[in-house]
Amino acid sequence: MKKSLIVAIALPVVFMGAGFAAGKMLAPVAGTAEEAAAPPPKDDAISALDAAAEQEADAEKVAEAQVEALAPIDEPAAAAEPSGKYAAKAETAPPEPQVVGLGRMTIPVYKPASVTYVVADFGVSVPTENKAEYYRTAENATRLRDAILLSMTRAAGKPVLSGAAIDTDALSSAIRSELKPEFGDIDEVLFLSLFKMDVPRS
Repeated sequence: MKKSLIVAIALPVVFMGAGFAAGKMLAPVAGTAEEAAAPPPKDDAISALDAAAEQEADAEKVAEAQVEALAPIDEPAAAAEPSGKYAAKAETAPPEPQVVGLGRMTIPVYKPASVTYVVADFGVSVPTENKAEYYRTAENATRLRDAILLSMTRAAGKPVLSGAAIDTDALSSAIRSELKPEFGDIDEVLFLSLFKMDVPRS
């Protein structure tokens, strides 16, 4: 009777202890399952990279908005128009000299044994287009041609034309000096072409 009573009291206690122990063993397993189901925590470095990427994307959007807001610049037009001291130089640049052709003239140079015919295409250099137009008119061109022909005829008796070679620079300067009183606006007398031919005298 005592043994049966002891067994009856001992069994519930034993099973109670076994259940408590089993509960303690099962509790960590349940916790582990919940942790496995939850997403793993992010590393600090990965979080920092994500934040930097978001900031960069925001900065790019702001930059694109600013570029779209800017008005287009007409660079070719700006480059075509000089400014400052360069514009002043362009405005004050002297005009290009103008050349007026006067045609061909033949001047005989008489020598003891031959006659040298000097054939030249004459022209003059003037400072402006207005002066060039003035000497291109028939009346003024004729007066200038006659003056040059007279000066060349005078030079025919001088070494500048009667020598073996013709010094065109000296000849041009001599003619220019004779023209200066009447044609002071001429810069230079030009020989556009020049050649000579010796013919023996009979």
